[in-house]
Amino acid sequence: MGRVAVFLCHCGTNIAGVIDIQRVAEEIRKISGVAIVQDSRFLCSTDGIESMVDSIRSSGVDRVVVAACSFRTHEPLFQNALRRAGLNPYLLELVNVRELCSWVHEKEREKAT
Repeated sequence: MGRVAVFLCHCGTNIAGVIDIQRVAEEIRKISGVAIVQDSRFLCSTDGIESMVDSIRSSGVDRVVVAACSFRTHEPLFQNALRRAGLNPYLLELVNVRELCSWVHEKEREKAT
């Protein structure tokens, strides 16, 4: 089984203002094979990407999941981060929690989480 890193983006308050990021992180940590769960205020920022690359390099993970916003705009950025960390960029799974969870359930935090 692979070693998976999961990165959760707050997207400022776009995601974290609705979704309970810490609760999601706690649940993800219970999943077999998950080696890292890390959250970032803005994962797409320079600091966010650098932290992601460093974590991937230092942990020996071989798969990455990013829960953030639209893959249509951010997939190349995160794929490049995997390349920089020495991973195949296609071992990345993006989950659009901004549009598909936090925006849909904006007034229902429990459902969004």
